[in-house]
Amino acid sequence: MNGPIVVEGEEDVTVPAGTLSCFKIVTSEGGEVVKTEWFSEEVKNVVKVVDAATFASEETWELEAY
Repeated sequence: MNGPIVVEGEEDVTVPAGTLSCFKIVTSEGGEVVKTEWFSEEVKNVVKVVDAATFASEETWELEAY
């Protein structure tokens, strides 16, 4: 992935580990969003990822516990 990475803002995200305040980080390539991540300062890590760049089809990962 060589496209721009942009922090689009802050939003609450609900994953199996709970509802967390996160920064939404979007990676684009060729004008298309290829990866979206939600980073929580509380957890100090990414708690959700929607990735269309790494795999043959779109994958979603969510934090289950911390």
